[in-house]
Amino acid sequence: MTLLLLAVCTVTATPAAVAHSGECAIVEQVYGVDQTGDLIVQPFCIKPGESYLPARTLASFGANVPQQLFYGGQLPDLTVIIYGVGADGTLRWYRENGSTGQLDPGVAVGSQFGDWRNYQYLQSAGGGDLSGIDAAGRLWRWVHLGWQDGTDQWAEGEPLEVGCPGTRPVFTGRNGPQRFVGVAVVGPSYLYCGHDGQAHLASVLPAGVDAMTMAVGPGVSYALRRSDSRLTRLTLDVEAKPPVWRTGAVGRPGFVAIFTGRSIVTDQTSPIYRYEWQWTWYEDCT
Repeated sequence: MTLLLLAVCTVTATPAAVAHSGECAIVEQVYGVDQTGDLIVQPFCIKPGESYLPARTLASFGANVPQQLFYGGQLPDLTVIIYGVGADGTLRWYRENGSTGQLDPGVAVGSQFGDWRNYQYLQSAGGGDLSGIDAAGRLWRWVHLGWQDGTDQWAEGEPLEVGCPGTRPVFTGRNGPQRFVGVAVVGPSYLYCGHDGQAHLASVLPAGVDAMTMAVGPGVSYALRRSDSRLTRLTLDVEAKPPVWRTGAVGRPGFVAIFTGRSIVTDQTSPIYRYEWQWTWYEDCT
């Protein structure tokens, strides 16, 4: 792999969601599926102080937990949209009920695109922008025009790029690279899948974590500690050469999968507008 040249750019970013109640002013939201099939939201308070807040259950799927669950966006009233792919290959749209704090029953959407089990690493950058990798390793993108209310209106799906073998995408999207950023399937490496079709080292992950999520803030992500599946907050140390992700606050055990919402870069004049926050430091940032 080729080590990337590093440069520093300034990003103006939207802060994380404001807490609904309590003394915490800024919260990072992490979502996890536990061993019983419950979908749980685990907030982390970053202002004031840094600590995990009490978790709450969004849905109790039990044995019918979708094979893939991923974040779909947030509405102006702070309720959350979640997508899930069931055992029958159907994509379902779920909306958090503002009164109960749990997901309403899912609505089947996107049937015109066939069996959604044919795609791995499904995720959304918010705003109806969905992506996934097919069996041939191609990156696909779909736009769900009805993402806010569950109406089944879409822009036509299309394959965008051939991905980088041996990598798992962590972030793709309209505001992201034409390929994707991701992690090595084997080995503690955080990678940029470049236009040359090769995976380039951008930063180094702690050896003892798996299931890293997309960033929730500038140089902030989450993973599961390999030894006991505890939720672990990661921060990017950009002073190290190459940059290194450091382990931080350790939370609850028992998750089998985790995901977060995407981070948002709001300064469209920035030369790194197209890239995820953790990519503030890499060769195209000039």
